Amino acid sequence: MDYQTNGKSFETNRQLWEKRTHVHIGSAFYETEGIVADKSSLTEIEESLLPDLEGRDFTSAVSFWIDTISLARRGAICTGLDFSKEAIRNAKELSEKAGVAIDFVEANVLIR
Repeated sequence: MDYQTNGKSFETNRQLWEKRTHVHIGSAFYETEGIVADKSSLTEIEESLLPDLEGRDFTSAVSFWIDTISLARRGAICTGLDFSKEAIRNAKELSEKAGVAIDFVEANVLIR
């Protein structure tokens, strides 16, 4: 589906994320308290396969903020992208609580 020509679908999806972000952030799956308290979201296998990330650029969807925080703690220079203001607001708040510097950009990555 081409979201550029179907603006209604894109806007409907964005509005749903604006309303539902708190459900994701508050779920046990994301382990918000653990991540803020320095727990890594990465598995042992992921940790062992990653190269040295110090000074490397990394960009991710804000909806995966727990991985972004974990990678920033390993030295990556992180940018979080999302089309939801609410997702960005929550991710920014949590990264600040975690003491991790991450840049956030509100954008539609589907625009060509």
